[in-house]
Amino acid sequence: MTNEEFLTEMQDVLQTEEELSMDTVLDDLEEWDSLSVMATMAFLEKSFGIKTTMKDYKEMKTIGDIAKKSGNVKKTTMLNDDTLRAPQSIQEMENRGFKGAAVLFLKGAVYQFIADNPDSDFCVRDLLGGQNRNWESTPLQYLYDFHIRNQKTEKEAYEQAAKDAGWLLKEVLHNDKRYHFDNSQETYFARVYSVKGAV
Repeated sequence: MTNEEFLTEMQDVLQTEEELSMDTVLDDLEEWDSLSVMATMAFLEKSFGIKTTMKDYKEMKTIGDIAKKSGNVKKTTMLNDDTLRAPQSIQEMENRGFKGAAVLFLKGAVYQFIADNPDSDFCVRDLLGGQNRNWESTPLQYLYDFHIRNQKTEKEAYEQAAKDAGWLLKEVLHNDKRYHFDNSQETYFARVYSVKGAV
């Protein structure tokens, strides 16, 4: 089972509409309660043959911790069409004609990072976090604004927009005509990409 398949299964187990990632904090989920813990216990036992106890879940902080406990989640190693998703914010961005600018913006950020750090792997945080966290006046501001319009708090909107930007980055790298990328160094907290040569 890949990370993406595991996350889809966990959405069903938790009966949540929220987009999950391996670094989703369990206590931040409205649906995370004793019933969802029991449902997760049943899922791990049925899918992976792993028996867990309530004590195990007191030590788990993220969805990634549950995945690690299963011991059978495989990291996706190559970018392919099967692992691409388009969150609602990106679909709306495309429908309104803003997606092209965001794609070019991200592509430019990737190429600049590669030029500045030729032997380094990278993740979305390297491109859009830290000193680059302020997206105002960039095409990615649309992702944040989308979630604000949909009644998210500023913190929730930023976190969700960052996840959406991660999915958009994955699409950009998948479709890139200059380099081959893979994410063989994927962690449970972020997709880590590396350049595997020119096209």
